[in-house]
Amino acid sequence: MMVPAKLTCPQNWTLQYHGYQVHRDIQRLKTKIAEIDFHQSQIQLLTAKTSQLQQEKNALKLQGSSGSTSFPIWGRKSCPAMNGTETVYTGITGVKHYTHPGSGTNTLCMPHDPDSLPSDFPSTTFSGFEAYVYGAEYQFTYKNVAIDDDVPCVICIVTPAATTMMVPAKLTCPQNWTLQYHGYLGAGYHRDHASEFICIDSDPEYFEGLRLVNSNGPLIYPVRMDCGSLPCPKYKQYQFVSCAVCTF
Repeated sequence: MMVPAKLTCPQNWTLQYHGYQVHRDIQRLKTKIAEIDFHQSQIQLLTAKTSQLQQEKNALKLQGSSGSTSFPIWGRKSCPAMNGTETVYTGITGVKHYTHPGSGTNTLCMPHDPDSLPSDFPSTTFSGFEAYVYGAEYQFTYKNVAIDDDVPCVICIVTPAATTMMVPAKLTCPQNWTLQYHGYLGAGYHRDHASEFICIDSDPEYFEGLRLVNSNGPLIYPVRMDCGSLPCPKYKQYQFVSCAVCTF
């Protein structure tokens, strides 16, 4: 029997259940259901907000898509026929002499058709001092190139894009960036004077008619990793360093 207003049974009767406990369980269940419904509604709101933000991000990227960015490819004579990339000019890779402690350390793409300054420039220089730039040479053999081959270069422009970066130790680009080319890191010999790290294309070229001529200007060597502050693993001792050039 059910006894109203009681939580116990008469003497000699056995309690099967009482209404308070059932009511409390029902209330607890209703509370849990309400909490689940609330969390589901919050998830739906967050999902909708994420979608909206992604659309706004894409719209902002499209608004800026009229821009462009330029970058060099070291070791190539043409730009990749992809990603809206066009050739601006081709040239010779120019750097300071490997024995010179001074001059510039950045790497230049020197055009094939240089313009001359006026014949009276400069009027004077301090003690006859000048800086010098030289054509660079490979100091390794790989695919089409050999030691002492001269290093070509090309300046490329890509549209739409806003910026360019070189990522060392990677052959791919970060998410949402576009790969223009990949290759291997090059620089001067570590016991010579300082030079710049550059990303040489993975399929390098040379100048026809200038093969194996040892002019000993800037000398470009492949770059190895050295463990220590560079953690090994993930890096590997003495492994040659890859690189990728990316645009966004």
